[in-house]
Amino acid sequence: MLTNLHEPTTAETGIIRRPITEVSTKVVPFEPGLAYTSPSRGHWTVAHTPILIPDSYMVYLCASACMRGVALSVLEYDGMDRFSMIMLDDKDIYEGKLEQVMIDGICEVIDRLEKHPPIMMVFTSCIHHFIACDSRYIYKTLRERYPDIDFVPCYMIPTIRKGHITPEELMHVTLYDALEVPNVQETNAVNLIGSNLPASRDNDYYRLLTEAGYTVRDLPQMKTYAEYKDMAKSCANIYAFPVAHRSAKKLERRLQQKDIYLPLTYHFPDIRSELIRLATEALPEIGETLSDTVLIQAIDRMEQEAYAALARAKEVIGDTPIAIDHEVLPRYCSLARMLAENGFNIKEIYADVILPEEEQDLEWLKENAPDITFCATTNYACRMADRSQADEAGKKGEKILAIGQKAAYFTGTNHFVNWIENDGNWGFHAVCELADRMIEAYETESDVPALIQVKAWGCHCG
Repeated sequence: MLTNLHEPTTAETGIIRRPITEVSTKVVPFEPGLAYTSPSRGHWTVAHTPILIPDSYMVYLCASACMRGVALSVLEYDGMDRFSMIMLDDKDIYEGKLEQVMIDGICEVIDRLEKHPPIMMVFTSCIHHFIACDSRYIYKTLRERYPDIDFVPCYMIPTIRKGHITPEELMHVTLYDALEVPNVQETNAVNLIGSNLPASRDNDYYRLLTEAGYTVRDLPQMKTYAEYKDMAKSCANIYAFPVAHRSAKKLERRLQQKDIYLPLTYHFPDIRSELIRLATEALPEIGETLSDTVLIQAIDRMEQEAYAALARAKEVIGDTPIAIDHEVLPRYCSLARMLAENGFNIKEIYADVILPEEEQDLEWLKENAPDITFCATTNYACRMADRSQADEAGKKGEKILAIGQKAAYFTGTNHFVNWIENDGNWGFHAVCELADRMIEAYETESDVPALIQVKAWGCHCG
């Protein structure tokens, strides 16, 4: 087997591992290189996120080799009626016809549809930008021909993945580009952005907002294009995922909407401080509606509910080894810390990147749970994983509990929480939900191969 001389490799499993004491937020845990993709496919991609806009229509312009993966992704979520492809050939490039091919192809797609979509999201690929395709001319022409359609330039450019902005970040920026400056801004309405999954109405901040009389607009829950356009009227954008940071900043400049970042964390003091900040600084109208006493009492009650849920889970799960992966949430170290603080046995974290804002949680884990092992998921050596940990534990009458699809795949366990992007949860409510799901996963085996091979968990055309 090939080995990476720069990394400590466990040859028996093919998984690159590193003690948590050697991990830092200042350096990626594992050296980037030839990448491996495991069969756990629940995360969303740029082929899935656009479907969140009701009645949106996607057109992809690319070579056939790259188009195959996009087409299969769209087919999986039954979105072929909202998707078209325009294949590019070599002659389109060396004859200098990319602009005309793009205009003619998109016009043909539109003219063949029974009715015009309200928005068309056009995905150009690497080649358009390598040869400086005149996109301004293209979109000017399209908008003049079809003034009833919002044309949004989108990008399918995997070559920028290692650059200053990832394709996912860029997708979340363009996702809101069709919003127009409103005549009047609604001071009692906010948007939730940055998540592909609908926010739970029991989320801590969701409850505070609705109790204070706010209208909450959440794109994954919308049914009409008019609802999407109404997002422009909101006074603020709340987001918990760093992937939406650039989007929130652009909306702040363009629509004068407040940028409110509520980090998705499981550290109880941070949850408390973020809820108080939301009510007193970010949206002080909440504090005016709810007195300080009522606010603190509400937070205290939610925190007590979370501790009670963790106690129930610990009583059932005991010292069962637990593995976590990074697709559960961006700040997975806060999750590992919270569980370790409450007596759970965290053994492994499967992750290839770590956010700088995780530094305090990581340092706490180094000091208080130094036996945790960091494991790579995308290094080429991971293709050799035998995934026998759960089988070995089963021979001893023991179990392994995984939180996240990659953790389930690499450990080989059938006891796992199918948790993607925190499943739309936040705060103390998220703790309660996760604790209940951990109990369920411990007591019930899942068909892991059938579940984790579904691309973009929760994505469907309705």
